[in-house]
Amino acid sequence: MNVIHNEVVDAMLERRSVRAYTPEKLTEDEVSTIVQCGLWAPSARNHQTTMLAVVQDGKLLRELQEQILEKEEKPSEWLRTFYYSAPCVIFAYDRSGDRWSGTNAAIAAENMHVAAHSLGLGSVLIGIIREFMQSERGEAWKKRFGIPDGYDFAIALAVGHPAGTSAVPPRKGDNAVYVRGDAE
Repeated sequence: MNVIHNEVVDAMLERRSVRAYTPEKLTEDEVSTIVQCGLWAPSARNHQTTMLAVVQDGKLLRELQEQILEKEEKPSEWLRTFYYSAPCVIFAYDRSGDRWSGTNAAIAAENMHVAAHSLGLGSVLIGIIREFMQSERGEAWKKRFGIPDGYDFAIALAVGHPAGTSAVPPRKGDNAVYVRGDAE
């Protein structure tokens, strides 16, 4: 079987997780486009349960990073650099107690991830801060971001201009099983 190529498929196949960014800020139109792609993502029963906090304040992001690291005895490299100094981080929250909470936010994040790539930007999904963001201290950040009660942190996305290129990691072997019905 072959892959049928078009702009959307190619964007999905070519996008990479980017963990090094230039300090160049994103334009308002770039940010708006990425956010709208997240907000227009499919959601279970079209309930549109995901809320996004778009943070473009480097000082605020560094303060968050410091707080995350405060209680860690031996933080991993992933945690120490969780947003890789990207000029924009989009925090996705989903409605508390919703059966599909988290899934809807993940779909929105993937839409934004592909949208960023299609604009010539880089991005990386951030899940390593989930424990902190769902803690009491993380709740305080949710309020600082302007997210109302009744929403839980799900995932974040760092976005910026890539500083270099990323190698294409190999895909695992056969992670798809094709089940075909009998021909009628």
